[in-house]
Amino acid sequence: MDALRELDAPDGVRVVVLAAPDDAEERRAAGHEAAKQLVAELAGVRPESVMLDALCSRCGIDHGRPTAYLVSAKDASTAAVSITHTGGFTIVAASIEVDALGIDAELQDTRPDRVIAIEKIAPGRGDPMRRWTRIEAVLKADGRGLRVDPRHVRFLPTLRGNARARIDPPGEESGDAWHVYDLDDPELVVALALP
Repeated sequence: MDALRELDAPDGVRVVVLAAPDDAEERRAAGHEAAKQLVAELAGVRPESVMLDALCSRCGIDHGRPTAYLVSAKDASTAAVSITHTGGFTIVAASIEVDALGIDAELQDTRPDRVIAIEKIAPGRGDPMRRWTRIEAVLKADGRGLRVDPRHVRFLPTLRGNARARIDPPGEESGDAWHVYDLDDPELVVALALP
């Protein structure tokens, strides 16, 4: 894994930024390999001991929330991973300490037409790109992604600089609260959601 840089993330989580190949399938494969390598490094095992599954629980296609499996002769365990792509970058987050996490990123110099589109599907106060990456990180961590209307992600009051959010669709019970962290990067707006 040739990471361009590693972002400062909460304890027990690693986040790396990679240069993304132009080809979509190569980009996806590079993200999966980086996720396996991060999990292997966190767990102190060889990358060959890590398998990645991203099958969608709804349709069975390989585009669901990824889960890493650490397999040894003695036992098997899971690790949380999340992968996102934007511009010429792939961003990968991994942890062996939580059951789920979500990462999302957008370019800091996002095109104006994209900002306008995001304002329409996720209206609110503050920087639209920051708001959008936070929403997407929560939806990815939850595992349902954009099957949930982004307007149903509710941000909760907090006393610290980071955010807390919950998915609150009408007619359904509210989900658990997610902690949302804004990660510093010179070129990207990055958000990480943890339980």
